[in-house]
Amino acid sequence: MGIVHVPPQPLSRRGQWLAGLLVLELVAIWGIGLGLFFRLPPVVPVHFTLHGEPDRYGSRTELLFLLPALSIVPVLFLAIVRWRFVLVNRFPYLINLPAFFLALPSLPPERRSAWFNRYIEAMVVFAVLTTLWLLVLEVSILTSALVQIPGSIFLLVMLIVPFALVVAFLVWLRSLDRALRAEIQHG
Repeated sequence: MGIVHVPPQPLSRRGQWLAGLLVLELVAIWGIGLGLFFRLPPVVPVHFTLHGEPDRYGSRTELLFLLPALSIVPVLFLAIVRWRFVLVNRFPYLINLPAFFLALPSLPPERRSAWFNRYIEAMVVFAVLTTLWLLVLEVSILTSALVQIPGSIFLLVMLIVPFALVVAFLVWLRSLDRALRAEIQHG
């Protein structure tokens, strides 16, 4: 089976709004991060035990590395949104959506872009929620360093939210797959 072309089509209004929200979250990562950074004392706790006791101190400059690290997710997803049709048409192996690619040849050409954008929008929702989690994580880390007490929700946020996000995303992709197959079957 050869590569099936997906013609470019703009994102829906919802998709554009979500991409804009992702940009705002990226700005917030840097704005909140720098705003809290300059309020930190020169030496801060940078690691806590499970009992909430600091077990390592370091320079507040160490916490500056959080900003580019937390920016990876939104920047990556914004790049995917921007170059999505180049990726799907020239480098489809970089977008791991096997159910979509198996169904793609069965779709009429005018529906391929719409369906591809629906999958991309699902990814952007995942990115927005993941970036929101990263923002909460950033605020928790920086305020913990500021008051020298770990955030009470830090462990809960660190462990449960990513798992829930991935499960919800996989369920959403499965529902998209079912809707796509239903459209193909019923014309």
